[in-house]
Amino acid sequence: MIKKFISILLLSLILPLFYIDAKVHVPENGKLNYKGTDFICDKGYERSGDLCILIPQNTLNFLREGICPYGYKKTGYTCTELFIPSTAHFTADGHDFECDYGYFKTNGDCQKVNVPANAHLTEKGTSWACDYGYKNMGTYCLKVFIPSNAHIINKDGTNWECNYGFEKKGSKCYKIYLPPNAHFSSNGKYWQCDWGYKSNGKYCEKMIITNGYINKYNKVICNIHYYYNGKNCVKR
Repeated sequence: MIKKFISILLLSLILPLFYIDAKVHVPENGKLNYKGTDFICDKGYERSGDLCILIPQNTLNFLREGICPYGYKKTGYTCTELFIPSTAHFTADGHDFECDYGYFKTNGDCQKVNVPANAHLTEKGTSWACDYGYKNMGTYCLKVFIPSNAHIINKDGTNWECNYGFEKKGSKCYKIYLPPNAHFSSNGKYWQCDWGYKSNGKYCEKMIITNGYINKYNKVICNIHYYYNGKNCVKR
């Protein structure tokens, strides 16, 4: 009885395998999976419908390590060989190219950088910049005019400002009139009256204050019950 039961059990396990194997078509360069329900391709082959086809050699490295070999770039799930211009070189990993110094990349090609007069190539060599003292006008470099009594204020030499005690009017610097009893501000762009004097717009008038005093900031402080009317301290 026990032997009969074991025989039936073995048959129940083996027969489905024969049945599955008979139903699954295994192509050349393929084999059944571990369940016997489908086929898998051998190493170096990939599935294409009901067939196992050879994977091109330049794609093996990508499928195995996730990267394309040097000189190839990833295109979907394959690696395509790169053809680079004569004025270019491969990047460090070999999956792209960079243009040589003095050329820039455009539409898969390398075009020479046209450097105008009074300009130079940038550090990377893919564009140009104007020389010191020249301004970029799009396709050429224009010399910046620096008037008398002015100085450059940026590293490119394209912006300027008037010297201390001068003011900008148009494209020139004119000396600022400094009236008696006045001094220039810290930046030299305008004047202020000395202590004890106030400006009337053109010159400095001496302040004579009664019933009050002038503090160190040149501001009039009136005594109690007095206020400053612009000229003196008067009673409220």
